[in-house]
Amino acid sequence: MTHTTRLKRNGRSAQSTKEHETLGEMLVRKANTGVKVLILLWDEPFNNEDLATVGVVGTNDEITRNYFLGTKVNCVLAARRKSKRGMLETLVSNTSFSHHQKIVVADDCTASYGIVAYVGGLDLTTGRYDDQNHFLFKSCNNKHVDDFYQTFPGITDMNHGPRQPWHDVHSRITGEAAIDVLQNFKERWKLEAPKEIKDFKTNTNKAVDDGTRSRWKVQIFRSIPTDAAKFDDSRRHLLQSKHGQKYDASIHRAYISGIRNSGKFLYIENQYFLGSAHSWSSHTLNSASPRANHLIPVEIAEQVCDMIHKKERFAAYIVIPLFPEGDPNASHIQEILHWQARTMKMMYKRIARAIRRAGINAHPKDYLNFFCLGKREEASENIVTPSQEDSAVRKMCVNGRGMIYVHSKAMVVDDIYAIVGSANINQRSMDGRRDSEIAVGCWEATEDALISEGHVQGLRKGLWSEHLGRYEEVFDNPASLACVKRVLELADDNWSSYISDNIDETTPHLLSYPIDVSVDGDVTPSSTCRSGYFPDTTAPIMGTKSSYLPSRLTV
Repeated sequence: MTHTTRLKRNGRSAQSTKEHETLGEMLVRKANTGVKVLILLWDEPFNNEDLATVGVVGTNDEITRNYFLGTKVNCVLAARRKSKRGMLETLVSNTSFSHHQKIVVADDCTASYGIVAYVGGLDLTTGRYDDQNHFLFKSCNNKHVDDFYQTFPGITDMNHGPRQPWHDVHSRITGEAAIDVLQNFKERWKLEAPKEIKDFKTNTNKAVDDGTRSRWKVQIFRSIPTDAAKFDDSRRHLLQSKHGQKYDASIHRAYISGIRNSGKFLYIENQYFLGSAHSWSSHTLNSASPRANHLIPVEIAEQVCDMIHKKERFAAYIVIPLFPEGDPNASHIQEILHWQARTMKMMYKRIARAIRRAGINAHPKDYLNFFCLGKREEASENIVTPSQEDSAVRKMCVNGRGMIYVHSKAMVVDDIYAIVGSANINQRSMDGRRDSEIAVGCWEATEDALISEGHVQGLRKGLWSEHLGRYEEVFDNPASLACVKRVLELADDNWSSYISDNIDETTPHLLSYPIDVSVDGDVTPSSTCRSGYFPDTTAPIMGTKSSYLPSRLTV
């Protein structure tokens, strides 16, 4: 969270945007009217104002906490503490993992909802505000004035390169599920600020039917252990246990349940996609292999294989970033890409074997495809580009090209069921004992049947319409081969436009991920990319394994 973030903005000019109050100003104003404002922020260990260190991921936690000192806003910093057997192991764990939930809970005095909660992927911080245009340059002097965000090295402000466009998904929850989100906050607060527990003596436990509750079925899931929350004793028997520690890993179970119960298609957007390391090819497994054994990738592959065996259509569409934010040549990013490539190869190999066993004329990409998002836009006239011809930043500016960062963590199953939350598809988020996470699973139903043409379908259609710049009738049946072929055709055309020397600002955002997949399931860098590098960089698409980083940092 960053207290200088503005939630309301006017795109006409910088001055009109600055007229809106900041998040910090709004929270102080509400606290001064008697509203109880409680904030729980992850205390990033390397962000230390006294030592003049800004931290690894730029959380601004100490700056934000200090802003609220002396106000009626109660802001508490919470370190991700993990009790281990040895001092060194404890230190590594405490600096490796995070509190990653992104929630807001409030009483709604303007309607009959009682409690309203917001759960998803959005952090209330720098650079997250964006719209469907995802401008690289054009919004820097209006909507994004004082909010320039870019993690690519060498781009420090709007005069030296494009901003990093942001794509995310969040949810709004009312009714009994919103009370569960509040209960989650209570359990976190009781552990991190026990002296302040009196703040919860107010009676906010009410749920009011707003007229649609009878159709919606909603459930809250978490990844969180006992060293990150003080669990309600009445629920402890529902928790898992390992090495004597209780923990909740229900997000992982919810994803697996959704995948296993799917019958037509899966649509996934996630910041990361790696895991099921136990199923990777034997030559990639050794004593140093990562402990990234959550089941999501292999379960998707097995669901595809099962449908091939049944001779039924099924399709999985997975949208991820072009590469993790930051320098794509950095060791930790290259290792993440390496694990991601191993995951993709495992999935495509399994599907290729299933096709051969079924004796059908098909290709693995008829069933599984990966995509990313990108933007083309002419650079502003005032951009100062580096003089080095081979500079990646210079190429990005001259070519007017940049990825749209996919930060969403969402899955749609058969247009019936959706999961939206903070959890990435990696071991950190799914383990239950590493990063603390929260998600919501929801579906609509009548007394007789599940609803497949309701708001869940609307979510998927809205995302496809934004990414593809259109919506066609064939998209109504995502499982069909015709739909897969059409989406691939459009995404391939968009990728060709993305890497072209000519800047076409009308190009839609959905791009085929730059890999080639053989009929046997082999995965290699796209032949359209010079030397197997991402455009404008010298960073290998398939990644490289680090010789010194502990894998727990990258899985």
